Amino acid sequence: MSKPSQRFRKRLLIVCPLGAVLLLGFYFASRSPESTISYSGKPLEVWFFGIRDNFFHEPTRKKAQEAIDALGTNAFPFLLANLKEKRGNGNLYFRAYQATPKWIQARVYYPLLDDDIKMTTLDHIRKMAGLTAEQIQELADCVPGFANPRIRLAGFDLLRVNHQAHPAFLNLSGKLLNDENQWIRWRLPSRWRSPHWLLILTSRRSFRS
Repeated sequence: MSKPSQRFRKRLLIVCPLGAVLLLGFYFASRSPESTISYSGKPLEVWFFGIRDNFFHEPTRKKAQEAIDALGTNAFPFLLANLKEKRGNGNLYFRAYQATPKWIQARVYYPLLDDDIKMTTLDHIRKMAGLTAEQIQELADCVPGFANPRIRLAGFDLLRVNHQAHPAFLNLSGKLLNDENQWIRWRLPSRWRSPHWLLILTSRRSFRS
């Protein structure tokens, strides 16, 4: 077999698996439910994600916040879905995208890690005013389910700063005091400044179920 043929086969062995990963990622990303709520003629999802490769750019985030501010609490279901569902890509898709040629990258979704989407969503929710008691409860219920402990802590901080008086925050605090991650359990007390802290410490057994 000639050397050019051998090189071609080696390239196929590399590109084909990577292409398969990217196509699967594109398929699952394309199945993500779009927001049914719109602002200025565009679905909220378009404002939130931009064209994906500009997701972190300041103009994209500003426009997304403008849309969310205009929609008010009507935007909350979309943001809550971002927290409850997996809207981003995994590390495998991200690495495959980086390793593929430009012509393949141009035909598939730009990778966004699910952790980044959730952190950005929490930042937008932090700026929202007028959340109902039910929405605050739904937000608190999401936090223990975040796979990344840093995002769990970010969710805790959001509720601590904005909704500390809501009963859901006290319940969340107790759950995170018994979090499986030692880093969470270690960091939590340093973030709490309230006379209710002693109550949580003495009641923590009730959250072990």
